[in-house]
Amino acid sequence: LKDDAHAIPIGRPILNTRFYVVNEALRPQPVGVPGELLIGGPGVTRGYLNQGELTAARFLADPFRKTPHARVYRTGDLVRYLPDGKIEFLGRLDHQVKVRGHRIELGEIETVLSSHADVRETIVLAREDTPGDLRLVAYVTTHNGKQVTASELRNFVAERLPEYMVPARVVQVQAFPQTPNRKIDRKALPPPDVDATEAKREFEAPAGDVERALAQIWGDLLGIRDIGRKDDFFGLGGDSLTLVQATVTAAKTFGTKLSIGSFIEARTLERVAELLENPVAAPKRALTGEDSVGAPSTTIKVRRMGEGDMDQVVEIHKQRFPEWRVTILGSPFLRKMYKWFIRNHGDLALIAEEGGRVTGFTVGTIGPYKRSLLLYAMPEVVRGMTSDPGALTRNFVARIKARTGRKGAVDPGADDPSVATNRIMAVSKSGAAGSLELLAAFEKAAEARGTHAYFHEQGTTHF
Repeated sequence: LKDDAHAIPIGRPILNTRFYVVNEALRPQPVGVPGELLIGGPGVTRGYLNQGELTAARFLADPFRKTPHARVYRTGDLVRYLPDGKIEFLGRLDHQVKVRGHRIELGEIETVLSSHADVRETIVLAREDTPGDLRLVAYVTTHNGKQVTASELRNFVAERLPEYMVPARVVQVQAFPQTPNRKIDRKALPPPDVDATEAKREFEAPAGDVERALAQIWGDLLGIRDIGRKDDFFGLGGDSLTLVQATVTAAKTFGTKLSIGSFIEARTLERVAELLENPVAAPKRALTGEDSVGAPSTTIKVRRMGEGDMDQVVEIHKQRFPEWRVTILGSPFLRKMYKWFIRNHGDLALIAEEGGRVTGFTVGTIGPYKRSLLLYAMPEVVRGMTSDPGALTRNFVARIKARTGRKGAVDPGADDPSVATNRIMAVSKSGAAGSLELLAAFEKAAEARGTHAYFHEQGTTHF
């Protein structure tokens, strides 16, 4: 490998061997989009000796060949096709996790962090140090022990991956612990320090009851203690989801509802507390792409979605939500679905754009919508159901299993004409910026309608 290489190339398949890069529905992934490597060809054996369960999981009928008894082997490797036709190894699917509704390949984050000039090695884990609160934590070693701030590395990832893939905490260690076999012992990696000192330069204790109560709310959400009045919510690891949670919790605690835009502009504990004590002072202007949100260099523009955006919107949707039923129905249905959003709720269908490229989008509705949407797209629904009934059946079974033992989700905007419900929010893996801008813009659009915005957790809808 070259000295500057940050991933392992597998190359191309040898003679009489076939490579497929697929998503969880066993559908081919586009060039550059990560997926699992399947290997097919005459060299694939019939399975593992006396291990029927493992054989059934790893050896499948070849979904791309009609040849009788053709089989493929599921390697468990996370890879992607490069433009030159070679395949790049990104990591193992054993390290795939699901955090807040998003399926995340930890190897992708590790690859990005490893490309930082000062980082020598990196490991990313999903840790649940607080029960029920699963968070991404990155561990890094650096060249010659150079000190690199956590905020610098988080911003580095945020510029290259979606917000939901940015580690909440970054821990710099001298070396990774090893097992007796000299392999990295991931279980021995220390929990991140709960102090907030790594994310700030100086500590100034909260002043007054409101600041102290707000610091407690932030600390509970972010898993950090000793939050100071000058601390930036996003610098401490806050994201769009915890932002929504923070505003909701603050409204319940103080009886004052802050807008998403006001919170983003205020950012620090001191300034957010001032807004809670004096809501009249909340900024009235809309958030624009000129504001610094998340990464300081962002130049995001938010505008209404148009039919000319369909190709990029559908591609981002397919990358982000391969398991959804609407995705399994195929691209023709997705195009029709987003056209329906534009036609019926165009002011709630928004695009985040940077340099002429769509980096994310959000769509919403008011009141019931499913029957109207399905009638509008009935031909595409029928075509999608007949083209891949097996995938839809597997999706249905998986949803039933997931619902077993828990109550159905409550959708406060389902029939309420005073609520604009954020149905889908997606940020492209090829462009991380835009999430906070989209939240603020959606809230403004709902306000202009005379309604109030309700935000679903990203990655979940009622489709």
